[in-house]
Amino acid sequence: MVVRIEKLQKSFPENGHDRLVLKGIDYRFVPGRLYVLKGRSGCGKSTLFSLIGLLDKPSSGTILFDGRDIQAMSDKEREEFRQKNISFLTQDENDIPEWSVIDNLHLVSKDDERIERTISRLGLADKKKQNAENLSQGEKIRLAMARILLEDKNLLLLDEPTANLDETNAKILFGILCELSKTRIVIVISHDYQEEWHLPDLVLLHLRHGKIVEDTPPEEDTPSADSGRLLRLPKRAYLSLSLLTIRKSVFRTTLAFLLLSLFSLVVFLFASLLSFDPSPFLDQGEFLSPNDINALSFLNDMAYLIWLILLAGVLFFVLTLFLLSYAYGREERKRMCLLRLIGFSERENFLLSSIPLLLVAFSSAVVGLILYFSLHGMLESLVAKAFASEAFPFLPMTPFLALPFLLLPLFALLFAFLKTHAIGRKLADQIKQAKE
Repeated sequence: MVVRIEKLQKSFPENGHDRLVLKGIDYRFVPGRLYVLKGRSGCGKSTLFSLIGLLDKPSSGTILFDGRDIQAMSDKEREEFRQKNISFLTQDENDIPEWSVIDNLHLVSKDDERIERTISRLGLADKKKQNAENLSQGEKIRLAMARILLEDKNLLLLDEPTANLDETNAKILFGILCELSKTRIVIVISHDYQEEWHLPDLVLLHLRHGKIVEDTPPEEDTPSADSGRLLRLPKRAYLSLSLLTIRKSVFRTTLAFLLLSLFSLVVFLFASLLSFDPSPFLDQGEFLSPNDINALSFLNDMAYLIWLILLAGVLFFVLTLFLLSYAYGREERKRMCLLRLIGFSERENFLLSSIPLLLVAFSSAVVGLILYFSLHGMLESLVAKAFASEAFPFLPMTPFLALPFLLLPLFALLFAFLKTHAIGRKLADQIKQAKE
């Protein structure tokens, strides 16, 4: 792969004006060179990274991947191209903290022998059973590097990969990057590279005044075909990550479950009451007692109020589900951004967002229905006493009992879709510092 940028500009609004960060950059990145990008804070390094990584769009100019104009692609095509061809290492979370080193790497490779070789090479062999949250910062960087090695994509973008490593490990990591750069494009933002290391085929780039200035010119190279692939989560990972989301918000989940079960019971009760039609009985008034006639008339007059209570119950359990979705979103955001960067599609994130909500929604509806059937006789007796008449089945079985089983999953899927879309839109903000 060859990446060519032509007359690339990027500006951001600032105090009512557009501040030009990148000012018409022309450059070509080819395999066989390790590109180290330096520059003062705020010069636009992360902005350039986000543009090359297809996390953002330039204000003007062109980005060509093997001659293909990325700007001419649709958003879906751009995302799929990024997922198949570009690996990232950022200064944010690069792993799932609650998973072991091995489980994190199983996201991108099923080849256990290759994983063992990779973690041994990076000095993580004795940490493979440890959870990522228990690793040191330097070990977390090495875990992220192991993931990138296993992804085997054409373009690697690394933001300060040696920031938390000592000099020895930093030199080893740069040596690995040099080896990787022989067959793919590797671009690194780093202030830790030391020229006395004398790494071969290294191009030192400086970003100054919105332009790239290089110390060593790159050589020509021939384009290579895309070799990436879209990833799919292992089936067990869906349940594992969904249960992890629930476990991280166990108090909110329990509270939402109890409220949803209660609201489901209310909906079942008033849906049954609403399905009872007193009109046929009122037509036979001469056979009814005064109490029965009063009960049926009262129920007939109260139909609008019953509808209102039913709709209020539906509104409350939809609101409860929305608040639970929001609470889960706070736990899921970093994990979902990581999965999108690794190369998983929005479909995986949608499923991961849907499953916890569907589990809670279905289980609470089932519990509500069980409570309704268990208490049906008592509830019908209480309603009959309230109406001062025991001559009628005020709570008949009705198709309306399916209402929570239809509405709760429907809104769970809707909230999951909205959350996935919102997190997808914020992905670039999680990875880049575009306005640095």
